[in-house]
Amino acid sequence: LNNARPSQYEIYMLDAAASDTRHVMLPVPTQVRKMEVEEKKRVDKVLSQLKKAGVDTATLPLRELQEGEGDHTQAHLHWAQKVAVMRERRPESALQLEELLRRIEQWRDDTAVKLGMAPVQVLPVHVGKQIAYTKSSTLEALREVGVRITGVEQLALVVQQWKEEFATAHETDDTAGPQQKMVLPEGVSVAPQSPWQFVKQPNQPPKKMPNWEVSWMKFEQAGMSVEGIAMNQDSGKPIQPATVFTHILGALDFGKAVTLSKLVGQDVSFHPPTKQEWDRLETACAEANADITSEQGNDMLKGFNSPLRKDFFSKLLGPAYGQDYNLKSAAELEVEKTWNLKFLWFAHLKRMAFAVTFEAAESDDDQPISKRPRVEDWDQAIILD
Repeated sequence: LNNARPSQYEIYMLDAAASDTRHVMLPVPTQVRKMEVEEKKRVDKVLSQLKKAGVDTATLPLRELQEGEGDHTQAHLHWAQKVAVMRERRPESALQLEELLRRIEQWRDDTAVKLGMAPVQVLPVHVGKQIAYTKSSTLEALREVGVRITGVEQLALVVQQWKEEFATAHETDDTAGPQQKMVLPEGVSVAPQSPWQFVKQPNQPPKKMPNWEVSWMKFEQAGMSVEGIAMNQDSGKPIQPATVFTHILGALDFGKAVTLSKLVGQDVSFHPPTKQEWDRLETACAEANADITSEQGNDMLKGFNSPLRKDFFSKLLGPAYGQDYNLKSAAELEVEKTWNLKFLWFAHLKRMAFAVTFEAAESDDDQPISKRPRVEDWDQAIILD
């Protein structure tokens, strides 16, 4: 050990008078005291942020008060941060989101009175904020986040009514007139024959499972809903259901099997393009000279300010949508968001060479003819029971 670095440490010797002592109190190392001071500063800062955001810290679990972290704390801080950003960039959207939270809390208070329970037993405050942020309106998702109280159906209705009142319509301007909906295999998983040749793993810490794979496993293997996954994040911070949708549909690029019909049933905004919308996406790609199945497809999906993506959306929606993301109005962003979800279907199904099929056009007597193709019609994909 000649090359070993010398270490400095103190040696304490017990004299004869202390030889029978069972317990020896040693001084706390300076480094440990420093760490304790820094930790207290961090906890005090978190509690200060919570109070500034209007959170009654007395309602937090004792452990979170002492440690300055946990599910309740994360949910409150996440809500405060997101709303603060929205107030700065999109004040109207922030007001609408706060109105949704107010309605959720009103349902909680009314239900507590009816059942003779404390409001927090009906719906914990932090869970109400998770529901409002993700705008979850399905019974499945609400139960997955722990809301199983009598009357939860009314809570789902409260959120759904808010969506109908405030949220931008999910239909595109191609919904006028007869629509030919996409037909998907019912109740079975669909997998590409092989991963997309240009697929790239997102930047992740070593040994950490990619976020898309975590969402895919929860959806396909654990049977969770999209909104339930969005609210039940390991970090304690909810994410948008649209992000989970992106993860799951994107799993096709990695060769994973996805139950497309189940994905469609989660929310109206996740519906695949109609034939009319699909044709419009095809036309925009041709005009922008964009091949979504080639390597440039990565920029089109992930680079919101990439020249190719901006050119594509300007061809699809008009010149205003060729601007940088930060220059678009709130209304324009909502329209682009709606079309972006349609575009995700278009891109991932194209990459896996999925044989897209639509309902037949209406007949002359205006009676819709819905022909569901046979399973063997999807000859470019693998169908898994």
